[in-house]
Amino acid sequence: MAAGSSWTTKATAKADEITAQNIYPGYKRQLEMYQFLIEKAGFNADARIWLVYANGIKDVGAFNDVLKFRTRMISVDCDRS
Repeated sequence: MAAGSSWTTKATAKADEITAQNIYPGYKRQLEMYQFLIEKAGFNADARIWLVYANGIKDVGAFNDVLKFRTRMISVDCDRS
């Protein structure tokens, strides 16, 4: 990750594979708000944010007190205006 880059995590259980094009719009707005706050605090924030996205696996049979996830890093280019 580049210097000044930001990241956050989300965990859900969606049927579709998550990409930068189909993430929930509220997640992108949340990332842009983090950018704003980071810059207001006097730090540099890159326009590209990295979202660590953990999607719950539903087809693993028995639960047995264990949750399994498919985890991806998704780059999201945010609006800094």
